[in-house]
Amino acid sequence: MVELVPASKGVGNQAMKRVIESLRKSGIELPPMVVTDETDNPWRCSAARIHADIRRRSVLAFASDTDLLDAVRFEFGGAIRLPVSTLAMETACLAAAGGLTPETPMATRGVLDSVLEAAERVEGVGWSRSRFWRNHLGVRCLKECLTEIATRLGCAPVIIPGPVLVVPDCEDEEIHQQLTSATGAGIRGIPSPPAIVPIARLLDAMDFEIDGGSGDAEPATLPDPQPVLELPSGRRVGSWSFSRDSPKVGEIWHAVADESTTSGSSWTLVHAEGPVDTIVDSPVVSDQWVVKTPGWMGDHLCPGSSAGLLLERLAMDPARAGRPLWVSNADAAAVRYLLGMPGPIWVDGPGVPAD
Repeated sequence: MVELVPASKGVGNQAMKRVIESLRKSGIELPPMVVTDETDNPWRCSAARIHADIRRRSVLAFASDTDLLDAVRFEFGGAIRLPVSTLAMETACLAAAGGLTPETPMATRGVLDSVLEAAERVEGVGWSRSRFWRNHLGVRCLKECLTEIATRLGCAPVIIPGPVLVVPDCEDEEIHQQLTSATGAGIRGIPSPPAIVPIARLLDAMDFEIDGGSGDAEPATLPDPQPVLELPSGRRVGSWSFSRDSPKVGEIWHAVADESTTSGSSWTLVHAEGPVDTIVDSPVVSDQWVVKTPGWMGDHLCPGSSAGLLLERLAMDPARAGRPLWVSNADAAAVRYLLGMPGPIWVDGPGVPAD
């Protein structure tokens, strides 16, 4: 049974119930919850009380496009604009049913107590440029990678904010071996593998005393230049990396990841003709010559998803007319979805071929 939040008896909820009943009879997999935006009951208050795993399988019915960005941040699996329609609700239900999977939660105090009490020493596994990777790939993606590393090491997936995997009583050589093999397996399309990172200060801030893991971070493995293609032509227009390289033959520009911002990163674009300029990730249309979305928005791009609806809004915004929309961190399904949007669109991520 679908729970409506808030459970009011207003006209909007009655219409929602009729649509849901129609979809139930059609055999559509329904979400556990539908959260509706009401003037006297802002949806954010209701959504914040719902467990994250339930939100990822639920649908948000919103009244204003200004709610779309927070719908993505709250990780709703599906979203629709009010007033409700059967077709839009069906698309949102399909997105919620096939969307974001449950992620490994951050370790609680009790879990950390249990692991550290039995350990003689611990190491941390994470990323030295963690803020950039959080913005570019999203915490979910990084935690999935660390969970896979934990499985390979045979330890519990104890993850603390960073995110950093806490690895007890394991030799550095064994950790390096598993990091290398995991990277070779292409976990989640992450271009820069994790490494051993300092963990003592993180645990000290959480009032834990531990032995080991207090050294300097190991040198990060910098990713090769990541290609950026134009849709629908598939032409390679540029690439990005952490190094200030010149554009390759055939590329218009090369982007260098600079400082991380609250919503994403800033980028220096070195053009083939010589000029250099700067753009900043933004989840809304800006006055820059290219509208670049932060990579965390690339997770679960499909029809009916909250991220998908936000990208559609950006792609169709008249203020963007004639300016490229650069979408980062797109997998193969997202690239197929983006092919149906009005161009020009640039795209990078695991769904983009390297050559």
